Amino acid sequence: MCGLLYVIKILGALAKRGNSIDNLLSVGKNINDKLASLGISATSCNVPGKDPSFVLQQGEFEFGVGLHGEAGTSRIKACDVKDLIRLAVDKIIKTLCLKESSIICLIVNNLGLVSCIELGALAKYTKEYFDELKIEVSRMFVGTFIVSLNMYGFQLSAIDVSDNPEWINYIDEETSAFAWPGNRLNIEPIVKEENPENIKISNLDDINPNLGVCISEHSILVFKNILKKIGEVILQNVDILNKLDLEIGDGDNGSTISRFGSELLATLNILPLSHPASVLYSLALICEDKMGGASGALYSLLLTGAASHLVSVDYLDWTGALQNALKTAMTYSSARKGDKTMFDPIIAIHEVFQEYGDLRTIIDSKEYTLLLDKTCKVLQLVNDNVKQMKAEFGKASYVESVASVGKMDAGAYGVVLWFNAIYTAYVDATK
Repeated sequence: MCGLLYVIKILGALAKRGNSIDNLLSVGKNINDKLASLGISATSCNVPGKDPSFVLQQGEFEFGVGLHGEAGTSRIKACDVKDLIRLAVDKIIKTLCLKESSIICLIVNNLGLVSCIELGALAKYTKEYFDELKIEVSRMFVGTFIVSLNMYGFQLSAIDVSDNPEWINYIDEETSAFAWPGNRLNIEPIVKEENPENIKISNLDDINPNLGVCISEHSILVFKNILKKIGEVILQNVDILNKLDLEIGDGDNGSTISRFGSELLATLNILPLSHPASVLYSLALICEDKMGGASGALYSLLLTGAASHLVSVDYLDWTGALQNALKTAMTYSSARKGDKTMFDPIIAIHEVFQEYGDLRTIIDSKEYTLLLDKTCKVLQLVNDNVKQMKAEFGKASYVESVASVGKMDAGAYGVVLWFNAIYTAYVDATK
């Protein structure tokens, strides 16, 4: 939703001031509690080469649409624009428990095809209704900020700053983003600030190539074949993952993870393959920098957690790595086992490895093959179970028109794909 802009502006300003990641996380959660967005559309968006995500009958509006063309929470009959605004504002007020004298910042966002004059009218009626309710609109931003391609609709996003007036200063922070009103490309800031120290963004060259255990030449070849197979399998299944995700998600899971697959294959020959911990840190950076979306963030956390564990031990403790991967990711995500997410199969993998015991007792490739084979069989059962789960996260968890039971979660299916790729590549490389 376009309320993400508040998160970016406020946390970006705090990060610029040197706030810790823990403080940013705490403020971010507070922002989330004070933020509400609602979109209304008269059409779906048209992603090239794909069917519309929903179809409206003449005289209908989609109420509660998302930014990726997701269907809304309900359908309403077309009505006068002022009545439409009142419906949206009333929902936001109820969600945020706003009252007289509350102070908000407001975004009126064009989802694609709304004309300037229409957007101006929407903004006018929205401001007038808040004024009528004696709710102070301290800042109001009207424009095309985040679009859903050619969707004919708009989103309202309000953040309650009554208890956090300093957030207004952070929202006002100077920016070079050209679409943000009053950016530094068209006005001079009222107060000049000293330039902060440049923040160095990591790249693959910054990662220590000698972290953790060093593996043998033969193991390097096996490891390389596994990574190559993962990249290839991901790219071969892009359309399947997108199709699965279209049913209960945004329809872009395959496209998102394909960016990781492409970058993995492109950088395979320069990865520090002799040190798996360094490789996992590298893959975490690729996920963070190239993938995008929630999947990119979660995979980056998972890989970072796994890598940090491997650095702390003197052998390839994949069981411990999986445990720390889940612990790290679940620190920032409230998704848990049974919520119909990518975590379900990863938890199952960890449980099989944990049941096996100390991996240092494995003395030949046949034992590893048996362990991987058993895990693949368990994942098939987990796959079937995930399909029958009710989604507790993502679009399907809050959009009534999307039924999740009986449909596969694309993120969970993706995990099964890459683990099967590990098994296949390992067997081929150790024949």
